[in-house]
Amino acid sequence: MKTLTATALGIVALVFAAPVFSATLTCPEDDPARSLTLNSIDEGWACFASGSTPPAEGTVHKGLGLTELEKIDDGDFGQTNGTNTGEYITFISGLGGTSGSFSIAGGLKDVYFVFKVGAGGIDPDWISFFWEGYTGDGLSGDWVVNNPGPGDQALSHVTLYGEKVDVPEPAALLLLGMGLLGLVAVRRRMTS
Repeated sequence: MKTLTATALGIVALVFAAPVFSATLTCPEDDPARSLTLNSIDEGWACFASGSTPPAEGTVHKGLGLTELEKIDDGDFGQTNGTNTGEYITFISGLGGTSGSFSIAGGLKDVYFVFKVGAGGIDPDWISFFWEGYTGDGLSGDWVVNNPGPGDQALSHVTLYGEKVDVPEPAALLLLGMGLLGLVAVRRRMTS
């Protein structure tokens, strides 16, 4: 019985243990003027695009048929000391600065995360990262603007593009309920 219990606990630990990654990604990779680095992120992120306004980052991303899920800027209501929260961007710090942290909600697919830095004048002024095919429980990490330049070159806003993944909660609850009823029936059968 002890061997069976230990084996079951080992299987449960393997199923629920999430791999921990600590990757770093800098985009654009070949731009000496300015770049942005994501630190302490899960592997799977990639550089998507960067540019200077015009064209605005929204024009580029929406032109590809992407849906803007949320945009948070350094003047949005609810901001406190350079941090803000939203429905999909669940945490962003460093707004108005050159470094901070972020967290993105789960339940999304094909995540595109855009950082808009400064008031222009240094190319690029927006940098986009993506995770194609992502459908996990959430993403987080740290960000740093490299070579921010003179003047107002802090983080202006972040924009999240992607697709919501529908979670069939009623069906999952029904399945859980049927499983619990089955366990009760087996237990009653064993005691009688």
